[in-house]
Amino acid sequence: MSGPDADQPVLGRLGGAVVCLSEALDDQVWRLGDDQLGTLLDQLGRLRRDTARLLTAAVTEATSRSAPDREGHSSTGDYLRAHLGDGAGGMDPTAAHRTGSVATGCRDPRHQPLAKAVEAGRVRVDQAARVLRVLEQIQPYLDPDSYTACQDDLITTCTGGASDRVLRRVLRDLVDEHKPVDSDELEKAQKRNRGLYERTSTGGTTEFVWRLDPEGAAFVRAAIGPLAKPVPDEDGPDPRSPQQRRSDALMAIVQRGMTSPGAAPTTSNAKVFITLSLQQLVGELSGLGCTLTGEQLTAAAVRRLACQADLVPVVLDTAGHVLDLGHTARLASPAQRAALWLEEPECTYQGCTMPGQWCIAHHAIWWSRGGATDHDNLHLLCPRHHTKVHEHDLHYVTDPDGTPAWRY
Repeated sequence: MSGPDADQPVLGRLGGAVVCLSEALDDQVWRLGDDQLGTLLDQLGRLRRDTARLLTAAVTEATSRSAPDREGHSSTGDYLRAHLGDGAGGMDPTAAHRTGSVATGCRDPRHQPLAKAVEAGRVRVDQAARVLRVLEQIQPYLDPDSYTACQDDLITTCTGGASDRVLRRVLRDLVDEHKPVDSDELEKAQKRNRGLYERTSTGGTTEFVWRLDPEGAAFVRAAIGPLAKPVPDEDGPDPRSPQQRRSDALMAIVQRGMTSPGAAPTTSNAKVFITLSLQQLVGELSGLGCTLTGEQLTAAAVRRLACQADLVPVVLDTAGHVLDLGHTARLASPAQRAALWLEEPECTYQGCTMPGQWCIAHHAIWWSRGGATDHDNLHLLCPRHHTKVHEHDLHYVTDPDGTPAWRY
């Protein structure tokens, strides 16, 4: 092989293999004996598996370099079809999406065992795609060690010669085993698996992986959504990719919080629409509410959000009809927050020293229970203790020594 790619071993070897395959196609297969036909099929099967392995490795590397974004493709699947061809003789959308999802999933440090198994050809790409989908479903309910153990068990199932039918059954049973039914347990599992991970990426950049529960995800989407829209100017369309716009939006929010942490906000944190029944809102019925972006939140999470987000509960009656579109006057005004900061310089939960400027104005008598947004009904709580007060239904009291506290 000659030309600019000749010094790249992988390209040189693959080019030679393509030539050999082309020459083989010119041979007359009908001349082969039965045993030789079997050998040919065995070789073609190995070729197909090795091609899938090499394809996944190439796509993984391409996504790590943001090649699909740089070429203007909306997804990894589109990037694949652009290079491999679409329609007859190319890669169909389903296969392209599957390969792209495996390549993306294998970049996650938690999935290194699966990535190595795919790279070694021990797990097929279609099997890996199924495994990753199930791991995504059960991940919120497992600690890291249990998550790794489940992944190892699934790899063993795939490499042990299990049929597709057996693998489907194993995956279905795993979801049934680990997905909690109780909404309180569901929320605790989701919160337990939250985390922010940092690693150095290519080109000297730093990559943050932020894993959120549905409540947090809804909040972030609502916060960055308006700031992440394309902004054309007199020079033309917004040249930033969707990923870059979201990054810029989040950075703007972080910088605003750091540069003026002592200033009272003039707007609510974010606007979140949540659909739930009246019985759920007031605590008479358990269940999940649903945001416009698809997250399912427990009623307890909705009641917590009422203190800090521009929450618009779409309250339904027993027939599913809209009973009320919640108003937003329940949020503390900037003047109320400033007054609270003077009276309560720190979180009012006993022993907590979080500065008041970073706390939430919580209704001592919950808004969902008829509590007013009056100065005497508002007290500052840091995010962590705000969650605890809601989870345990704690009440604001004054201890005998005059210090505030939250008790059962």
